Amino acid sequence: PEHVEKGAGHACPDALTRRLVRLHFVDFVRGQTDLYRAQEVLEAKIETHVDGVTRGVAKVHFEGASRCEAGGEWSRSVETKIFGEATYDSRTARFTSVEMIATGTRRGRTRYNFRETDLGPAAIGFALTLAGDAPEERVAPAFYWEYGW
Repeated sequence: PEHVEKGAGHACPDALTRRLVRLHFVDFVRGQTDLYRAQEVLEAKIETHVDGVTRGVAKVHFEGASRCEAGGEWSRSVETKIFGEATYDSRTARFTSVEMIATGTRRGRTRYNFRETDLGPAAIGFALTLAGDAPEERVAPAFYWEYGW
């Protein structure tokens, strides 16, 4: 939020939320898969709420939902509920910790994810944390070319 104070709420930027669900909430469990195209994102929302602020450091929680569906030869979908917590330092304007989960249901397959006999529906989950400074935590994400860097 513009003013970081207890009770403040804010919708995460649409571009960030859509990028997250298109590129990261995909079924990589058994192998590679395709990203979701922009038009395949049917729902993407994350709201933040400030739970409290102590000496400029805010405790924040997230809530949201996502739904992506692709048709055609590789028909598939992922639908999630999103929850998380973070610590935000308003003095440096940076998050110092982020823990987010998205849990839900996946269906279908793609050419490389070996789900020929496991089309679902079935449970799936994703866990996200803030990367540290170690080189192994600074690997470019899958589909990095879609980030617009």
